Amino acid sequence: MYKDRHYWLPEVDMAAKHFITDGTTFVQDALHGLALANPSLRHDGDKAVTIISGGGAGHEPSFVGLVGDGLLSAAVSGSIFASPSVHQIQSTISRVAGSAGTLLVIMNYTGDVLHFHLAAEKARLAGFDTSVLVVGDDVSVGRRKSGKVGRRGLAGTVLVEKVLGALAQQGKMTLHELCKAGEDVVNNLATVGAALDHVHIVGKPTTDFTDRVDQVEVAARLKPTRLYSGTFMTSLDGKGFSITLLKANSEMLEALDAPASTPGWSITPRIGANGTEGGGKTSLGRSHQETSSTKPTSQLIVDERYFLAMLKRACEVIIAAEAEIDRFDAVVGDGDCGSTLARTARAILQEVFIKGQYTSEDGDIVHFLEFLALVVENNMDGTSGALYAIFLNALAGSLRAIGKRLPKQCLIQRQNWVEASSEALQAVCQATPARVGDRTVMDVLDPFITSLQNGATVAAAIDAAREGRESTKGMSASLGRAVYVPEEEWSRVPDPGAVGLVYLLEGLLGV
Repeated sequence: MYKDRHYWLPEVDMAAKHFITDGTTFVQDALHGLALANPSLRHDGDKAVTIISGGGAGHEPSFVGLVGDGLLSAAVSGSIFASPSVHQIQSTISRVAGSAGTLLVIMNYTGDVLHFHLAAEKARLAGFDTSVLVVGDDVSVGRRKSGKVGRRGLAGTVLVEKVLGALAQQGKMTLHELCKAGEDVVNNLATVGAALDHVHIVGKPTTDFTDRVDQVEVAARLKPTRLYSGTFMTSLDGKGFSITLLKANSEMLEALDAPASTPGWSITPRIGANGTEGGGKTSLGRSHQETSSTKPTSQLIVDERYFLAMLKRACEVIIAAEAEIDRFDAVVGDGDCGSTLARTARAILQEVFIKGQYTSEDGDIVHFLEFLALVVENNMDGTSGALYAIFLNALAGSLRAIGKRLPKQCLIQRQNWVEASSEALQAVCQATPARVGDRTVMDVLDPFITSLQNGATVAAAIDAAREGRESTKGMSASLGRAVYVPEEEWSRVPDPGAVGLVYLLEGLLGV
């Protein structure tokens, strides 16, 4: 009935006749909107670098209280004043890793530095581009006194995270550029704090200043105005507490402005009731995205029977040297270095040769090193365990990268080992301030790898390692337990960790 009726529409560009006219952002906008409408979904289309921080609990609202828009992407919490585990950190990286990379911002405490660096190496091995930025802003301890360990991380970390969070949100910086920007802030950062009492752990007896009740602790102890009368804080003249605060602030400002501190950025001095914030409860609520890495298309293959024979021989050599290394460590340490190494060697023999937990049909050296690193992490305590694990994970990651540059399934060559070992050494150097001359395992590891880099034979590299071990006898200790023993003990024995590494290399390489 309408066939004779005609309808006209104005002349329009039919290509533009859409409710949404910008097709360049349509998909990303739609996905982002879907995630906003459904709290169980997370949109992962952004190219920005994600930022993760963390450390021991007891400092709330850090770190979990700083998760949010323009700040942290996630936070990892350990127990009270204790670093989170490598597994916690690595799991967090895998959940919130950005397509442009992930930056771990941490405070300069030994446990945090080692665990976060080890987690970063494991994350890189799994395919996540990850870097670590360490904040050391406490100027209450001079640079000379802080020595190799460096200054502690304090409240200045919040400023670092805020600046980097804002930069990352813009999505214009690469991971390397963001990390460099963070280093610039850290290098111009100074923080100093004050406390009326020592910090204490919840549930444990408190330790008062006792004979120092009239002091406020600001870097060094002060005695500005008597604060306590009996058990109650009093004001001697109605103004005593105000005078105390003024004097404390003056001392803090002097510390910030001292030549030993770095001029530039500074944090406003603040005085707390004790060394840290109260133990309030905060929680991290984030949607999670699991990410898995695929098996590389190319591999570096090792003669597995030959490699297993080397590994078994090295473990047996370490076990045989257990008592000797412990005897050395009893002089300059806790007396358990040999036991720790031998326990790990026995665990490797148990897992690989008795239980047969590791099986490989293709001889992929990367997978084997990952397995060994896990055994080390689970069985070797303390700093040594973290450093060995960092080295093994970095070694595996470097070999994987080398394998991707080569034709599929290539037999590993000497130059591959040397290149990967050099990169693993650099990873260890990023995790510890120890260097040659500090009476540590580095006095063996560094000359051994450097000799190989310079074209030396394996036998010559082992000789360089032995010379490094001998050089530690009588050497001043800069790090570790040996720092606290009388200097005359240093000349009696070489560094136990250096001795253990030489035995390991001799057994592994059969020299």
